[in-house]
Amino acid sequence: MAKLLPIIKFIAVLNDNYVMSHGLILPANYTIRPARNRTDRWAVYRLLVLEREKEPSRSKLVTVVLNPYTLTLLALLVLILLLIGFVFPLHDWFYILLISVLIVFVSFGFSQLSFLYNLFLENERRLVIALHREQIIGSALMAFRGNYSVLLGLYVAPSHRRRAVGNHLVQYILQRDALPTYLNAPPDLRSFYARFGFVETNIRRGYNMSKLQ
Repeated sequence: MAKLLPIIKFIAVLNDNYVMSHGLILPANYTIRPARNRTDRWAVYRLLVLEREKEPSRSKLVTVVLNPYTLTLLALLVLILLLIGFVFPLHDWFYILLISVLIVFVSFGFSQLSFLYNLFLENERRLVIALHREQIIGSALMAFRGNYSVLLGLYVAPSHRRRAVGNHLVQYILQRDALPTYLNAPPDLRSFYARFGFVETNIRRGYNMSKLQ
């Protein structure tokens, strides 16, 4: 019996560190859990916006422009242009340029505010995070809208992909959800979501896949 105790202890530790999901094993030192506080949510924001690794499908220009620091610099530029416009009489071209800058700034600023709203609104959102050695390396976000839910986003840092992390995030965020779930998946990810019961559909405008409970 004494010889069995170390084996039983090893199995217990193994079960804490490894999770089965669709026949796949989450490697050791990885954890999937809900976001617990605003610190977790800010960490997800940094991962998705400030520290996001470069991906082939993501334009470097878009990544730079959507950076909050870039938006802050744009805001300062707009204020400077407004100051110059009020102090010195300028031609119409200047105001055309100013309006163009304002439109760009407002558009990108609105996208950032919308993203922050979705990320930090806790009552109607479910945010699940993936951690490697206590550092957040992935996330999944679900929104609840009346009689259905929407999977708004799924992200795993490129250096941690192909380790079943994305599978576990989707499985975790879908559990205990009895509502029909919709998402808008790019063509290369539709087979991935099909593993969880999502099928291509046009039932609800704006979404191309659904999982009806």
